[in-house]
Amino acid sequence: MKKLAVLGATGKTGQQAVQADVFSVDSLKSHFTGSEAVLSCLGRSVSYTRRESTFYCDTMKVITQAMREAGVRRLVCMTSWMTDYGLSEPGPFFTEWILKSFMRLTIGRILDDMKQMERYLIDKCQDINYTIVRPPGLTNGPLSGRPVECEVGQYVYSVSISRILMSRADVANFMLSTLKSFDFDQKTVAIAVK
Repeated sequence: MKKLAVLGATGKTGQQAVQADVFSVDSLKSHFTGSEAVLSCLGRSVSYTRRESTFYCDTMKVITQAMREAGVRRLVCMTSWMTDYGLSEPGPFFTEWILKSFMRLTIGRILDDMKQMERYLIDKCQDINYTIVRPPGLTNGPLSGRPVECEVGQYVYSVSISRILMSRADVANFMLSTLKSFDFDQKTVAIAVK
């Protein structure tokens, strides 16, 4: 890929950081024009609140409209493990009874918002070649060089306590790798480092 538009992740050498309003189609469209893909790493501060969150779904509606107007059809975005995790998907004791409860208690409203964003992409964006990446908890660690395991679903089933965290660098590396393969087109995949 020659040109990527990356939303959210800023900082490292080789990137040109520009400011754009993620709630404005016109603001994003000019930055998307000429890009081969959009990578959305948008996030918000974790808020231990019971108030409803609409940030992820609202911004994705703007992002996809700006992509359409700029002629960009490839999107890779990230949400989280367990955005739509229910009893119909029983898992290991640790995941089912401890991790799920902790995540719902602490970031449940954000997970609900991410679930709405995923549903929007799946139901309303058949013209966008999306990949939704669901990482576990994020750290600021370096690129580990360890292989990434991925599964279609809410989380990586063979998870252990040591694998519920993943560096943002490893997530970014995986997101970039999805652009080199058709295996992840129109898919939602959970990831973890091995």
